[in-house]
Amino acid sequence: MERLIAKDEILTTVHSMNYAEDDLDEQLMRPCFIPDRKITLDNSSHLPQAAMEITTNQWWEMAVAALSGFTGTQHKLSNPIVTFSNENLTKAHLKANVLAYHCIEEDGKLEEVTARGLQEIDLEALDGRWYMFKIETRRNVPLDMSLYEKAAQRAVQGLGRKPMGAT
Repeated sequence: MERLIAKDEILTTVHSMNYAEDDLDEQLMRPCFIPDRKITLDNSSHLPQAAMEITTNQWWEMAVAALSGFTGTQHKLSNPIVTFSNENLTKAHLKANVLAYHCIEEDGKLEEVTARGLQEIDLEALDGRWYMFKIETRRNVPLDMSLYEKAAQRAVQGLGRKPMGAT
């Protein structure tokens, strides 16, 4: 029973991060990570960036910069497999397919791109909560990056969505 409860808590944590990305909700994102602990983010086989160690604040800034220029996004995980690396259920690994829809609607025209890949996330239980500390995304189908570039330009110009609570 403890394993099932832990798996449910892990899935809730990971899905919360996905909703936080889509809603640009910083308050929903923060409890997914251990405060003051670096996160390993590896999108090197998905986006043109090297793997990096970042803070929660940096993760949030990167998410807003990458996603706020889109009019909408929807990140979906499917077929999750959770494995535990010890018997006391304090460390876990999640592997799931990810489908990430992105769109820009402008002047009555809709442009869209969907990224498909695999996400692998390492988590740790601390003080009764599960936290993510390593996220790797591997894209497994080709992707037209031009809409990502357009969204980044829109974000710099202040166009697109605003993070929840932002004025």
